Amino acid sequence: MAWDKVSMKNAVSSFLVSNEDGSFDLEASVLKFRETALRFVANTETEDTVVLDTISALFDQYKGAKLNMSFIKSQAVARMAADHPEMSSPSLFTMLSKRVEDVLHSVTGEGKAYGVTKGKGGGFYRLVDQAPVVGV
Repeated sequence: MAWDKVSMKNAVSSFLVSNEDGSFDLEASVLKFRETALRFVANTETEDTVVLDTISALFDQYKGAKLNMSFIKSQAVARMAADHPEMSSPSLFTMLSKRVEDVLHSVTGEGKAYGVTKGKGGGFYRLVDQAPVVGV
C-alpha cells in the first residue's frame, strides 16, 4: 500500500482514537471503524431495497413490456426522487442511474427475477410478467 497518498492517510486518520498521552487506541479505533462500516452496509442495503422496489413498481406499471435501460434508469431515478426527497438533487442523477443499472443487472439472468433480450424489440423484462410458452 502506498501510504503517501493523502486520501488514504485521511481515511485512516478519520477512524483513529487517541489516548490522553497522544498514543492511538487501536481497539477503540477498530471499533469506531466497525460501527461506521456497519452503518454504511445497512444504508447501502436499504438503498438497494429502494432501488429494487422502484424497479418493481416501474415494471408493475408496464406489465409484460420490455424496457430499455435508458428508460428504466430515467424513470426509476425520477420515481426515487419523488418518493425520497433526499434523492432529488440533480447532482445525484448519475450516481443513482448507475445504481439502478447495477442493481438491475444483479437480478437479471438465469434463475433470477428479470431477463433481457437484445436487438429489435428487446430490453429488460420481468419474468413473472411474460406469457408462458405453450407446447414446448
